[in-house]
Amino acid sequence: MNSTPFSLETNREKFPRVLLLPGVHALGCVVGDLVVPIEEVRMSETVKFRASSVGNLLVGGNAITEKQLAKLDELQARKDNPDAKPLTANMQAELDELIAKRDGEFEFGATAMSYIRECWMRNKYGYDEPLVSNEILKGLMCEDEVIGVISRQIHGGFRVKNDDWFEDDFFTGTPDILIGEFVEDAKASWTLRTFIETRRPDPLYYAQGQVYMALTKRKRFRLAHVLVDTPNELIDEEKKRLYFRFNCDEENLIYRELVKKLDMMHRIAHKIPEKDRVKLFEFEINHKYLDDLRLRVKQARVVYAAMSLGVDF
Repeated sequence: MNSTPFSLETNREKFPRVLLLPGVHALGCVVGDLVVPIEEVRMSETVKFRASSVGNLLVGGNAITEKQLAKLDELQARKDNPDAKPLTANMQAELDELIAKRDGEFEFGATAMSYIRECWMRNKYGYDEPLVSNEILKGLMCEDEVIGVISRQIHGGFRVKNDDWFEDDFFTGTPDILIGEFVEDAKASWTLRTFIETRRPDPLYYAQGQVYMALTKRKRFRLAHVLVDTPNELIDEEKKRLYFRFNCDEENLIYRELVKKLDMMHRIAHKIPEKDRVKLFEFEINHKYLDDLRLRVKQARVVYAAMSLGVDF
């Protein structure tokens, strides 16, 4: 999948150079080799992205990072300082590359483009592929149990699942829990291993938390990973896969040993003290991050407006 730049080069004589967004003009915009009428762009300005997945817009792409900007400033300051040592050839090449990245046209990465396309297909045609895995199903099936564990192990009192839907000009979402100054989100870990190996928030979860805070006007977010036993239905599903993989031979010794291990893996949580089965990550609202995310939404809307069944960026 090719990334798609916001270009100002195509049909300059037809569209005035009044820049509204990268690649957006008073009468139309240019996305790749396509010219999109401004009416289509304006219609896409109402498109909103879900908190649970909008972080995909920040994956990949060629936008310069904060770390790279800091490096650029460091190299530029050294170059401009007459008392400092001159830049080496490698340093100058790095500076030139960073300046080009900072000043160049923005391009979404493949993950972001795929996500924008998914949103377009869902909104225009109602096409929404189900993302179903046993890991996801465990989270849904164990939601009440997980919230109960959080209520008992985290200060603040009894939690109730939130069902209210929130939206603003950019985002939509339904947070799991609203309690005091906190927005809380609960995740059921698949196994003890995945629980232990969760050492930092997934970037998509971080984006989700930031958007939830913006939507609910709260300033603090708490992400809780909780280990509970896997429902029997899902364990049976895992066993069924093994059963067919071993040609339906229940007497196969390897099969029988693996079944025992499955039972152990997924029925171990209740043997661990409940207080040790909750892993918390807390962070505060990050206005700079949210501003960057809103900019990505605006840029995504331009790409969204250019999409059609006959075009694959």
